[in-house]
Amino acid sequence: MQKKKHIVMMTGDSGIAYGKQNVFFEMLRGFSRHWDCVSVICPSNERGEVIKIHDNVYLYPSGYSKKFHLDVFRHKSFILKKVREIHAAHPVDIIAAHVIPPLFANLKAAMTLGQELSIPYCAEIMHIPGYPKANNLMERIERRSLDYFLKRRGNAIDHIRLINHSDTYEYIVKRLGIPSEKILCIPAFYLDFDLFKVDADTKRDPNRHPL
Repeated sequence: MQKKKHIVMMTGDSGIAYGKQNVFFEMLRGFSRHWDCVSVICPSNERGEVIKIHDNVYLYPSGYSKKFHLDVFRHKSFILKKVREIHAAHPVDIIAAHVIPPLFANLKAAMTLGQELSIPYCAEIMHIPGYPKANNLMERIERRSLDYFLKRRGNAIDHIRLINHSDTYEYIVKRLGIPSEKILCIPAFYLDFDLFKVDADTKRDPNRHPL
């Protein structure tokens, strides 16, 4: 029987660390069955205690103050320290990092840890902010920073997970020049596919662990 693995997920979802049973909470319920242990690094809830859900899922929010967004600017350092501690106690097999511009704390930490600890990692891009049209200044900043980061450092990223093989794929591969062999198109099956279209060639493999 194949041994189950330990995955570290770096999320931008802060609600789950406050006890909200949201979409991410429900996704983890089924996702966790594929793993021996799921460790989730969360944004600050200003308390910083470890939270256990679904028997084998452990949430690690930072405890930094949100005043003046101090938690945001210190988040990469928190991730590095916490994942090193987790890995020392229970070796990590893979990292999945949610890409969040403009600071990219999750992805930068995953890239550092991947090289330092020889852990494979996957950068997850759920959508392109401000594409095809930005609604506000923040979306313009996020998209430009994403473009700049991926053009500059995209070749150094192990793999990039996308949830579809249409607009996002075209943007990442053709516009930003990321090699197609780095792209993993793995749908998020809790999404409404009337809104988020999945390419017909993208099929779920029941023997493959989701990322």
